[in-house]
Amino acid sequence: MDMSPNMEKFINGRKVEIGAQWNHPLSWPHLQVVTTCDSTKPETYHAEVRMGGHVLIRTDPTDDLQKAERAAEKAFNDRFAALFLV
Repeated sequence: MDMSPNMEKFINGRKVEIGAQWNHPLSWPHLQVVTTCDSTKPETYHAEVRMGGHVLIRTDPTDDLQKAERAAEKAFNDRFAALFLV
């Protein structure tokens, strides 16, 4: 294989050059947001962020399924940021 300085190199279809980036999937367990109906009269829901069978976040009950989902995602993002961002 000729690797002379004039040859361009590509990895996964992307040219190797300064600033080029490649995304790599993580091998850790999949994250899920699971919403559960707690009551029908009145309607209440809570949501959990789960990873590999563990509950990482559980929201307080709310009267709307999407509110519960959004609250769980926001709580996870906030906790993640607090742990890893300086």
